[in-house]
Amino acid sequence: MKKLKNFSGYLGCRTTGNIEWMIKSICAANNRSVSEVINYLCRLFIEDAYEIRTKFLGPGHEKP
Repeated sequence: MKKLKNFSGYLGCRTTGNIEWMIKSICAANNRSVSEVINYLCRLFIEDAYEIRTKFLGPGHEKP
Protein backbone atom coordinates (compact mmCIF):
# COMPACT_ATOMS: atom_id res chain seq x y z
CA MET A 1 0.00 0.00 0.00
CA LYS A 2 1.12 3.51 -0.70
CA LYS A 3 1.98 5.52 2.39
CA LEU A 4 -0.02 8.65 3.06
CA LYS A 5 2.09 11.78 3.12
CA ASN A 6 -0.35 14.14 4.80
CA PHE A 7 -1.95 12.94 8.01
CA SER A 8 -4.75 14.95 9.53
CA GLY A 9 -6.40 12.33 11.75
CA TYR A 10 -6.18 12.13 15.53
CA LEU A 11 -6.98 8.48 16.24
CA GLY A 12 -3.35 7.70 17.04
CA CYS A 13 -2.75 6.04 13.69
CA ARG A 14 -1.80 7.15 10.22
CA THR A 15 -5.08 8.27 8.74
CA THR A 16 -6.69 11.30 7.19
CA GLY A 17 -9.33 13.48 8.76
CA ASN A 18 -11.91 12.23 6.24
CA ILE A 19 -11.36 8.58 7.16
CA GLU A 20 -11.40 9.42 10.85
CA TRP A 21 -14.65 11.34 10.42
CA MET A 22 -16.24 8.36 8.64
CA ILE A 23 -15.12 5.92 11.37
CA LYS A 24 -16.54 8.23 14.05
CA SER A 25 -19.80 8.53 12.08
CA ILE A 26 -20.12 4.73 11.89
CA CYS A 27 -19.46 4.56 15.65
CA ALA A 28 -22.12 7.14 16.44
CA ALA A 29 -24.72 5.60 14.11
CA ASN A 30 -24.23 2.12 15.58
CA ASN A 31 -23.44 3.04 19.20
CA ARG A 32 -20.02 1.32 19.00
CA SER A 33 -16.53 2.27 20.14
CA VAL A 34 -13.79 3.20 17.68
CA SER A 35 -11.85 0.03 18.51
CA GLU A 36 -14.91 -2.17 17.84
CA VAL A 37 -15.44 -0.60 14.42
CA ILE A 38 -11.75 -0.80 13.46
CA ASN A 39 -11.58 -4.45 14.58
CA TYR A 40 -14.69 -5.23 12.53
CA LEU A 41 -13.30 -3.51 9.42
CA CYS A 42 -9.95 -5.30 9.80
CA ARG A 43 -11.70 -8.63 10.11
CA LEU A 44 -13.75 -7.95 6.98
CA PHE A 45 -10.60 -6.98 5.09
CA ILE A 46 -8.71 -10.12 6.16
CA GLU A 47 -11.66 -12.42 5.45
CA ASP A 48 -12.05 -10.92 1.99
CA ALA A 49 -8.32 -10.86 1.18
CA TYR A 50 -7.78 -14.49 2.14
CA GLU A 51 -11.24 -15.72 1.09
CA ILE A 52 -12.00 -16.87 4.61
CA ARG A 53 -15.70 -17.52 5.09
CA THR A 54 -17.06 -17.41 8.60
CA LYS A 55 -20.51 -16.92 10.07
CA PHE A 56 -19.34 -13.44 11.06
CA LEU A 57 -20.65 -11.84 7.87
CA GLY A 58 -23.83 -13.84 7.66
CA PRO A 59 -25.69 -15.01 4.56
CA GLY A 60 -25.54 -13.03 1.34
CA HIS A 61 -21.82 -12.26 1.49
CA GLU A 62 -20.59 -15.37 -0.28
CA LYS A 63 -18.40 -14.96 -3.33
CA PRO A 64 -19.96 -16.16 -6.60
